[in-house]
Amino acid sequence: MVNSVTGYIVIFGLFFVGCKLLADRWDRERIEQYVAERGGSVSDITWQPFGRGWFGHTADRIYEVQYTDRDRASHSASCKTGLFSGVYFTDDHTTSGVRPLAISSADLEFTTLKRENLRLRAEIERLKNRGV
Repeated sequence: MVNSVTGYIVIFGLFFVGCKLLADRWDRERIEQYVAERGGSVSDITWQPFGRGWFGHTADRIYEVQYTDRDRASHSASCKTGLFSGVYFTDDHTTSGVRPLAISSADLEFTTLKRENLRLRAEIERLKNRGV
């Protein structure tokens, strides 16, 4: 009798561990797919059992995710996911690779014209001082 109870406990334990490993693998694939669909790539996923948003939501698992977005900026974020709940990022912040704001062609033209104007004024002043 004792051996059969021990056997059931071992089988249940193995089943439980197997389910957790499968859930973890599926979560990681779901997160990687979510980031890839938006043009990025994941560099690291770490399970955080008591991460941001864990209290009261036992069905979802929380991960700390490092990824690169489509603009090649590196990010670190908390990610909450589950089999039926989707992927939700919170506390997402850029860690490196922040690109400068794009300069519009109108701003570039204005800057070029302003620089040319200053050059011409300096040339006029130089010619006045020479007596020409």
